[in-house]
Amino acid sequence: MIPINLYQPNQFDFTVEFPTSWNELEQKEIIFIAKCLLTEPDPAAVRALLLKFIIENRASSPSPLGEGRGEVLPKDWFLYLDSEQVVIDCFPLLDFIFKENNLTNTPDPLTFKKIIYYPQPFTKITCAEYEDCEVKANQFSSKKVPDKDLLAEIAAILFRPSSPLSIRRGDGGEVSSPEHYTLFNTRTNYYYTYNSSQKVKYFKTLSLEELYGIFIWYACSRAQLPLDFPAVYEGGSSGSEPDIMAFTKCIHSGAGPKNGTRQQIRIMELYEFMLDMEQEAIHAKEMEAEYERIKNQP
Repeated sequence: MIPINLYQPNQFDFTVEFPTSWNELEQKEIIFIAKCLLTEPDPAAVRALLLKFIIENRASSPSPLGEGRGEVLPKDWFLYLDSEQVVIDCFPLLDFIFKENNLTNTPDPLTFKKIIYYPQPFTKITCAEYEDCEVKANQFSSKKVPDKDLLAEIAAILFRPSSPLSIRRGDGGEVSSPEHYTLFNTRTNYYYTYNSSQKVKYFKTLSLEELYGIFIWYACSRAQLPLDFPAVYEGGSSGSEPDIMAFTKCIHSGAGPKNGTRQQIRIMELYEFMLDMEQEAIHAKEMEAEYERIKNQP
């Protein structure tokens, strides 16, 4: 956070703690950013709207430290801002919003029908959850008009209920741990890591900007995967059309004695599976280098 004092004689004098990264933004600010990105095509207008919203939010909200917030802003205060100070001191602080999305903080929990739904840290989602999210995320990105239903389906996958009793199944299914539950169909001996079909109707009641705010978090989290597992992603072709089945193919190639069947991989945590794939990719690269060394020996 960077404190900026905003002052105009006989008008106002207050200090605002400006965020300097996505993780310092409040949830309501992320939702407002999502709304602006969805409705305002002019970047300059988005920047001005964000500045006004962040100042109003942080100047009028109570501060846990007891300072810097709680001021009552005068009517039309925005019109009295020093334009030079805005351009020099304020606007540059918002550059991070447009340059790079490094949001890793999970969204706030949501409550539907007295049941609290918690977003899982990205490192804790299962391969099946990520597999389905990737298909829907690529479908969403390919559309010219934002598809609210796709965003609701992604959110329904990423948020888990606080109680396993909130999942109702009529096919002989059972629910285990609420923190990391697995559903087992006793008739088919088939494992599921989640059941979003009944949750999605709740998430469809959210606004488009609320759902897009969740998607912003998801998009950034998945962008971390190539940084965390560079060997797995090395050599990918750039500029090609995204393959919505790419991770499904990764599951198929990873199945075997070490990781188990494809269905067993789907109930693994994503980062556990990716770590195994990273080690395999490193080992394959070492073997290839050794082969080249032996081949080139005189």
